[in-house]
Amino acid sequence: MRARNIAIIVGAIVGGLIISSIIAVVMLSTTMQNAFEKVLEEGTLTITETVINDTITISAGEYKHYEFEVEPNVKNAIIEGNFDIIEDEEKVLEEGIKVLVLEYDDFVRWSNGEEKPDAEDDEPVASGSFSFGLLPPGKYVLVYDNTFGANDKTVVTNAVLSYIASLKP
Repeated sequence: MRARNIAIIVGAIVGGLIISSIIAVVMLSTTMQNAFEKVLEEGTLTITETVINDTITISAGEYKHYEFEVEPNVKNAIIEGNFDIIEDEEKVLEEGIKVLVLEYDDFVRWSNGEEKPDAEDDEPVASGSFSFGLLPPGKYVLVYDNTFGANDKTVVTNAVLSYIASLKP
């Protein structure tokens, strides 16, 4: 008798789980369908692309750069991210890095020492977040700048490019 009661309880639990799963799938399908219908109706889609999500080492006197492009058929392009130097706390307090977003041609001039971007006047920091928004179409470069630094920097960072893409020609 006891085994039968356990079997009934287990059956009820399994049945409840199956019914709950079916309800969850139906609700998710409805939510996805509504989102898809909204995309089709508006003719736009919000896209997020990872530019970097990594731990990088920037040698003293050097920089690391990552290229990305904003296509002509997008609007409201914004690159956002954060970074944190993970080193000896004493070194971190002494000097940080700078984060720049430059148009590709400006980056070439800057890397050749021909031009100083406005952000170059900013003080280096050991950690922070950044946001560069409403970028017009074009090629860009995200720069982690340690050209002024006397020590190598290990940096945990991530940056994403978000924009609204038009689905209509």
